[in-house]
Amino acid sequence: MILKGIEGIWQATGDGKWFKYIEHSMDHFVREDGTIKDYDQEHYNIDHLNNGKVLLTIYRVTGKEKYKKAVQLLRKQLIAHPRTKEGGFWHKQIYPWQMWLDGLYMGQPFYAEYAQVFGEDTVFNDVAKQFVLMEKNSRDPKTGLLYHGYDEAREQQWADKNGTVSAFLGACFRLVRSGNGRCSGLFSSRSPRPSADHRHLKTFCHCCCKSTGCKIRYVVRYCKPA
Repeated sequence: MILKGIEGIWQATGDGKWFKYIEHSMDHFVREDGTIKDYDQEHYNIDHLNNGKVLLTIYRVTGKEKYKKAVQLLRKQLIAHPRTKEGGFWHKQIYPWQMWLDGLYMGQPFYAEYAQVFGEDTVFNDVAKQFVLMEKNSRDPKTGLLYHGYDEAREQQWADKNGTVSAFLGACFRLVRSGNGRCSGLFSSRSPRPSADHRHLKTFCHCCCKSTGCKIRYVVRYCKPA
């Protein structure tokens, strides 16, 4: 997150020292063969994809092969990443059958940008689906707020009979973490958009409106077919 902020400074100022700082920071982790220090795909931790956004920026600027291999390694995780029965990414291997709102921020912007860079045109439909599933399963009808996560297996102590978080945890997390993470994920992921015939397109646009309070005409203009 800090490096994405520095990337914003670089883009705003055009001063190359900021980009050099970003690249130098990531070089501490990315080896010449494209492997990533301390990264283990078998952990299937969606948090580990977040810095893939920074690696994509470095690759797009430098074209260096090691960064291409590094982002391809992260993309490979999503191919095998465990999912709920509905198709949502588990937050982590150690949290089976659970989707968390901050997982949208951690994984989906990288997933969408990777698809844009490498021409995986159908991927954004899967990205949109992740938001739709959280909307479907974690919205509190009484308050209109979103719970931090839900447990499809309904096995966790914090899960109610519907698989969502308890009222106490929901109150703690809904505004502080979940709302910010979900909005950030939505609008970081929106550059490559869902295809015009995507069956979740209408619901995805509805998610945008609920999460941001934006005018409906803006979201409709964004979501309408090109």
